[in-house]
Amino acid sequence: MLSPDLSDSFLAAGWRKPEIYLIPHVRVSMSAFALTHPDVVQTEINLLQADLDNGQWSTKYGRFKQLNQLDVGYRFLCAKKRNQKLILEQQRSRNMFFPTPYITSQRL
Repeated sequence: MLSPDLSDSFLAAGWRKPEIYLIPHVRVSMSAFALTHPDVVQTEINLLQADLDNGQWSTKYGRFKQLNQLDVGYRFLCAKKRNQKLILEQQRSRNMFFPTPYITSQRL
């Protein structure tokens, strides 16, 4: 669930504040805009600006501003770095040892 006070700038972050999409430096961090032809982006941004100015956006989507959260399908995962030494000990004790590939720090 996405809260309305997101500080990151991924595509759905503006679900309750569509005016952020009008800000060029915010759009730059969103791959959907980066992967779309600039002329198409500008056309759609102009339409969004017009909808915000004339109240069309509020008429169509204003109900979203009343929500406290929205599920748009994103899932956030939190991971912890595991203790590599402990993992190797556990693998050895279970005869599951798989050697780690040799990684060099030399530049090629």
